[in-house]
Amino acid sequence: MRLQGALIASVLAVPWGTFAQSLSVSADDGAQTPQPSFSVAGGPLRDGVNKEAVRLAKTLAPASPPQGTQHKRNWAGRHPVLLGTLIGLGAGLAYNAAQCGASSDFTCTQLAALFGSLGAGIGAGAGGVVAIALR
Repeated sequence: MRLQGALIASVLAVPWGTFAQSLSVSADDGAQTPQPSFSVAGGPLRDGVNKEAVRLAKTLAPASPPQGTQHKRNWAGRHPVLLGTLIGLGAGLAYNAAQCGASSDFTCTQLAALFGSLGAGIGAGAGGVVAIALR
């Protein structure tokens, strides 16, 4: 809708038969060069259309972001070690669940703690490497 309004305002702001080019003769070499001349009929309607066209052009133009602002990283980018720890913990617990799925052995809880902590440690190490690489 805004684009249509801007298009209509620009069409109304520029009168169709008023553009003309006149030839001007250069004093140095006598060559003729075309010079544009604009004759715009004034009036309250034309002035209103011109003001609205300028207002629309200002609102449609993208505003440049202020200089010096930093792009804030997402949570994973700010905390890569914690993310690696959580992913490793989940992978260790998933591995334990796949190994002890149908077993009713009481050692599965100890194995869950072992594989969970082992996965968390490996994930934290990988997150530390990523944190160093992002700097």
